[in-house]
Amino acid sequence: MSVHVTVTPQRLRWTHFREVTTAPDPSAAAQTACQMQVNRITLGTEDGQKKLVQLVLQVSVDRANSWVLRGQATPALLDHERLHLRIAIAVANEFNRELLELRAPSVPELQARVDRLREQKAIRVQAISDQYDADTDHGREAEEQRHWVLRVAAWEAQHRVAF
Repeated sequence: MSVHVTVTPQRLRWTHFREVTTAPDPSAAAQTACQMQVNRITLGTEDGQKKLVQLVLQVSVDRANSWVLRGQATPALLDHERLHLRIAIAVANEFNRELLELRAPSVPELQARVDRLREQKAIRVQAISDQYDADTDHGREAEEQRHWVLRVAAWEAQHRVAF
């Protein structure tokens, strides 16, 4: 099976955010919204079960829902927001491994399983991001921010999200 995870953008910058004068979330100075899309699916059959043979899993920043409060676009805050994207990528890699294991008796059932799994992973990304923001006070707690950087780096190195 050939599964490729692509990320857009490769390097998150403030230009990927809408500048706002009033924060939609008053506790935060910025928000990074990410999406996971499954594209270019090729199907196969194994032991009478449908499976995914090839696909592209795309993680992208949703610019319409990503924002930064005017005057708050600092390098430290951008680093905090970049870790949100890294969290989404780590979960996408987990999603990738689970897609490899999916089997279903029909194409519609396989598609339904892919869709359910994608929704579960989106919920997982949000739960991890919410905890990250709570622990770091949206990047304001430098020691907690360093802890999370190390935590996510370990997930990336181990190819496993331990959360």
